[in-house]
Formats: sequence, C-alpha cells, structure tokens
Amino acid sequence: MLISSGYLPPDHGLRGWTRIGSSALLPSLTALLFLFSACQSEDLIYVSTQNASGIKTGTPVLISGLPIGKVITIELENKSVWLGLDIDSEFTIGDEAKLSIANVSLLGNKAIVVEQSLDGAPLQNGDTLYKNILHSQPVFTNLDSAKVDTLKQQLLKTGEAIIDLLKDH
Repeated sequence: MLISSGYLPPDHGLRGWTRIGSSALLPSLTALLFLFSACQSEDLIYVSTQNASGIKTGTPVLISGLPIGKVITIELENKSVWLGLDIDSEFTIGDEAKLSIANVSLLGNKAIVVEQSLDGAPLQNGDTLYKNILHSQPVFTNLDSAKVDTLKQQLLKTGEAIIDLLKDH
C-alpha cells in the first residue's frame, strides 16, 4: 500500500514516521544549538576577595541593577577566594572598575555589583582584576537606632501574641 501526502494507513502504526521525524529533527536541533551558542559569546573575568560569604555559582553580576553575567567558578587559594565571572560580551568592564558584594533582598540573596564599569582599559576574556577587592555592602544604611528598638519591641510582642494564640488552641 502506498503512503502519500501524510496519509498513514491504520495497519502501519506510527513507528516509521517517528523514526523519520526524529532522524531529521536531531541534526536541525544540533545546528540551532551551535548557532545560538555562537551568538551568545561571553568573557570570563577573574576577581579575588577575602570574604565571599553568600556567593555561589550562579550569583548574578549587575551593572545599574541589570544582569550582565554570573559567577561560574569559586576557588580558594591561600587566604583569597577567586571568583570567575562570566560576563556577556556586549558589556565592557574596565580594569579600574569597582566591584562589591551586595545584598539584593531581605532574604540574603547576593549579587556582585560593578561600579565605574568603563574606567580604565577594557578587560578581555581571561583577564584578572588584581587590585579590586570585593567588599560587602550593608543591607541597611543610616538606620535610626530608636526606630530599630521600637520595631524590635513590636516584633517581640507580636511573636508573644502568636505563641499565646497557639497555646489556646
């Protein structure tokens, strides 16, 4: 029996068509992945710090709040932590840029923030920022201690009230 223009007789099943479809699909997906990876070039830049608390692979790298890359390697050497930053190649970071570890949420999520990113000569793939030590930034700045104490007392009272409610039930 002849098969034409997509018609599949009921007695043949779908096995033959599945093999044809998957054998044609695999080279197409491979070519697409190659093209996508070629268009998404990135530069690896290394920086060191004495304290990388909260940094892990995948931690974002930000300029003006916009993600431009991520941490892909973390290595301990002597008393320094070396971070490999995978930076999208459409962004330029100069060798005089300042980097800091910042809290980006109240839950403790961190990011590496790049400031003065265009200062100095542009860094190339594999370059290292030797003089730019990362420093942690505080979550809150300019706090009024009286207001913090008031908030602490209110939170303690709320916690006690919740405990009392749970005891009653």
